Amino acid sequence: MTAALDMAPAIELSGVSVGLAGKEILADVDLRVATGEWIGLIGPNGAGKTTLLRSIAGLIPASGSVRLHGESYAARQHRMLARTIALVPQLPQTPPALTVAEYVLLGRTPHISYLGSESEHDRQVSAAVIERLHLQSFADRVLGSLSGGERQRVVIARALAQQAPILLLDEPTSALDLGRQQEALELLDELRCSEELTIISAMHDITLAGQYTDRLALMQRGRIVVQGTAREVLTPELIARCYGAEVRVIEEDGSVVVLPTRPSRDRDRDRDRDRR
Repeated sequence: MTAALDMAPAIELSGVSVGLAGKEILADVDLRVATGEWIGLIGPNGAGKTTLLRSIAGLIPASGSVRLHGESYAARQHRMLARTIALVPQLPQTPPALTVAEYVLLGRTPHISYLGSESEHDRQVSAAVIERLHLQSFADRVLGSLSGGERQRVVIARALAQQAPILLLDEPTSALDLGRQQEALELLDELRCSEELTIISAMHDITLAGQYTDRLALMQRGRIVVQGTAREVLTPELIARCYGAEVRVIEEDGSVVVLPTRPSRDRDRDRDRDRR
């Protein structure tokens, strides 16, 4: 979606840092995300991907500047922020006794007054999202009866019912098998175009991240090491440096594929000799 790069930024981070329990989690992060763009956050465990998403969502305090569509957080009340950003955490709370329809309707909470209740419009929005994601046959089922792939689709439905133009996803495919991963990512890409969403997703599978996102931001130790296309970021050198992994990178049908390779036995023997 290269045309998005010519539009005004939906998100602009400048010098964003986060410290938790006396430890620096994010350090001077700069990131510009154009309206309608899909950015993939990749990097090893503990690199700061989840913390970055939570700081963008305004859930944890951060220093530096975070601007949404040109406005600072200070210019937005919490309810207005919730109408702008929808966050899908890696382990969302899905009360097993709630029905799919009830759970999706919770996405309308930012649009309901503190002492109010759901309006007919809220129910219509939720019903439209359920239909859009082909969940009509699940509407009356309780969450505890759903498979992992079905539950993931319902979690995305709740986020879409929020009608926020910015969608943050923390490992949206981590609990899914290969087929359901592709299904979920294809759905997100389709919704991004049809609903004009801006997406930032933290992803473990760097091949899938490279295939579906416009740009990648590779993180290590709370910093963004490099930003760019999959071809620019997914190189054996950068992956070895940040992940400590040996890989082979190939290009196939315009996509970059990252294949892990086993270290050579000679290198293993040298390592064992050094340890002795």
